[in-house]
Amino acid sequence: MPSLQRARPSCSDGTQDLTGKRINSTSPWTANFNATWNDTFNNGMGWYARGEVSFRDDVIYSADLDPETRQASYYLLNASVGIISKDESTEVIFWGKNLADEEYYSIIEANRDDSNPAFNPNAVAGLRGNPGEERSYGVTLKYSF
Repeated sequence: MPSLQRARPSCSDGTQDLTGKRINSTSPWTANFNATWNDTFNNGMGWYARGEVSFRDDVIYSADLDPETRQASYYLLNASVGIISKDESTEVIFWGKNLADEEYYSIIEANRDDSNPAFNPNAVAGLRGNPGEERSYGVTLKYSF
């Protein structure tokens, strides 16, 4: 099934020439930096601290590269601290994600329901999006047997 595209005012025949344009849902740049410090307590138990920074450059989500579906670039900061039993069978991890509480969208779409009034006469044009993950904290317990 071909993907649907909304006809933009510049589309006289219902098609668009996107030659040389970015593919939708891609960013020109993404980067990840992770650092981990491992050590051992005097009693033989291990521990580590880990930090993660990820960057995503701007992205346009729609297939027709509608600038209204553009998400600006953003950074995410995650961290964790873990304690590992001497026999390595048990691990407790304290973690946090999106520690800076960055607001971003994981997808933005144009509301295209207004293109067919017979389908929904009350529909209006607009945008809908899924917000990215908010700041979160947690504890994970791992046990190997």
